[in-house]
Amino acid sequence: MDYTGLSLEEAIAEPTGTMHPEDLSAALAEWGANMAAEEPFEGELRLRRADGEYRWFLVRTDPLRDEQGKVVKWYGASIDIEDRKRAEETLQYSQTQLAEAQRLAHVGSWEWNLLTNAVTWSDELYRIFGLQPGKMNLPGDAIPFIHPEDRDLVFSTVESAVKNKEPFSFYYRVLRLDGNERIAHSRGHIVCAENGEPIRVFGATQDVTELKQAEEKLKATTEQLRALSARLQSAREEEGTRIAREIHDELGSALTSLKWDLEGMEKMPSDPKSGPELASMREKAKTMTRLVDGTIDVLRRISAELRPSVLDDLGLVSAIEWQARQFHDRTGIAVHCDCSPDDVDLNEEQSTACLPHPSGSFD
Repeated sequence: MDYTGLSLEEAIAEPTGTMHPEDLSAALAEWGANMAAEEPFEGELRLRRADGEYRWFLVRTDPLRDEQGKVVKWYGASIDIEDRKRAEETLQYSQTQLAEAQRLAHVGSWEWNLLTNAVTWSDELYRIFGLQPGKMNLPGDAIPFIHPEDRDLVFSTVESAVKNKEPFSFYYRVLRLDGNERIAHSRGHIVCAENGEPIRVFGATQDVTELKQAEEKLKATTEQLRALSARLQSAREEEGTRIAREIHDELGSALTSLKWDLEGMEKMPSDPKSGPELASMREKAKTMTRLVDGTIDVLRRISAELRPSVLDDLGLVSAIEWQARQFHDRTGIAVHCDCSPDDVDLNEEQSTACLPHPSGSFD
């Protein structure tokens, strides 16, 4: 009466008036069935407080019988369980959040009671192993699903951690019933009693298969990039060596010859009279002209190899056709150049990268 704010007469006149409308029909149906069967009743429902707030109650009724077993009256009790219900809802919400977080992260939790030797797995851990929940009761139940090559590692690591009361972490392979192999990462922690004796082990296991596969791909890609970088560096050095050799051998010898001819002309009389002297000077001048022309050709060729001017003047397609002709003239190998578009819209760096090297080959 204090809770509902009703008088005894009001409560007797409308005994269900304080029950929440959503709980009324189900509670009355079950309550009525139990009373008809003369059996105790227990149920949870919401009752309205004097200020209008509804709170959860645990309602129990029990019959009182006479010596012949006949029901002579009913006793009942209503216990306020609002705080407990809220705590249960909070706990349920937290458990739901934890389960969802484990599902999203592919992380399952587990616990091993060292005193009873019982194990407990979360639903996500069962999913990682490809099993139905409830299959694991003892630590040894998981042995068939651990890769044979990894079992010694698992056993020795956990045994050492329990003995030394230290956390542990290791990777191992999981063999699922569907034939799929997964890679798992387990971490664990040892809980000790007040006397220092280990009493339980708890931890988490994460499915890191995709992460490990990504790491392997990244490692392979990194190795390929290293090899490519080394090859490019080698190609640069080879190219630099080749250009330096050509400059030294062809330009160097041509310029040296020019120097000798110039020195020879300096030693000649300033006003040559005889015909042979004039003829010698003319011959030297012709030789020097040929050397200059040859030197110019070499410079143009080296410049074209580094970046042909036709690439800037006429575009990438014309530059490729020009190099195809150069390759044919140099090697005698027939080259067919098929460039469908009239021009390709690339910037300067892209065009340079696409142009084959003149010392290379055409496919």
